[in-house]
Amino acid sequence: MSENTLSANPSTATATASSSGINRIYGWLLGRKNLRSSSGSNNVLKLRQGWNQGSASDSTTAIPQAVIEDDTVLVEERDWRTHFASRLSGRGLEIGPLHRPMVKHWRMKIDYIDRLTVAELREHYPELNDLPLVEPTIIGDAQTLSNVDDVAYDFVIAAHVIEHMKNPILALNQWCRVVRPGGLIYLIAPDKRVTFDKLRVRTPLEHLILDYILPSDERDYEHYLDFAIRVHHKAGIEALDNADELIAKDYSIHYHVFIPVDILNVLQWFSANVRPITVLEGPVMSPGSDEFHYLIQVD
Repeated sequence: MSENTLSANPSTATATASSSGINRIYGWLLGRKNLRSSSGSNNVLKLRQGWNQGSASDSTTAIPQAVIEDDTVLVEERDWRTHFASRLSGRGLEIGPLHRPMVKHWRMKIDYIDRLTVAELREHYPELNDLPLVEPTIIGDAQTLSNVDDVAYDFVIAAHVIEHMKNPILALNQWCRVVRPGGLIYLIAPDKRVTFDKLRVRTPLEHLILDYILPSDERDYEHYLDFAIRVHHKAGIEALDNADELIAKDYSIHYHVFIPVDILNVLQWFSANVRPITVLEGPVMSPGSDEFHYLIQVD
């Protein structure tokens, strides 16, 4: 695909963070918090204990968003990981490689960052026990990269990471921070239509903007609940209990779910409102693949 420089007024991303809008949102959230506090946690507990367990049938009903077509993506039979890796060189940082680190070549020197060591990952996620995991060279948070210096890398690789971020726009800003001007970010995200997220509603751009402006534990909880309902197929009190269990374990769910155009809208809004970037290539994917790809330049 031809190089796509993101304009200052992208037509697909019209939402802006005006001060009046922020004040209205903040007032609404504050009122919601006060109402919740005045009702008392005991009343909430009694209400939960009094609910009858509902049927899970509604939880597995297909939703229109699961079959939406996306004409922004180039679908072509190709090993896209090898294709994009060939465009990376110098010192790079790969976030959360787990069992599928990026393919490498002699012009790449890569550090790996994850929040847990391999031993801790295997304890935390038993489903990974039989997989060969990459030992991180840096222990740190993928969303903030707080222990990584500014402009320390020529490129960053984030494969199947952005959907795990509670605040994807904040994460993207931090990923840009650690890349030198003119450096690259190779972004891969799962297509929710062909993964276990297929019953979940696509995350709208406006939701991500709100997460960036006003992070919210209550809104994060709703993602756990959605995951419990749509992925674990729980219903009623079992869904709430499952959400609580995931939070207690600090389990890294897919907080947000996307199709290719959704990420394009995020990148356009980000470039216009946070810091300038250029999409050099993407979105692209292979037929039948569960992932799509973007190559981004930090301007």
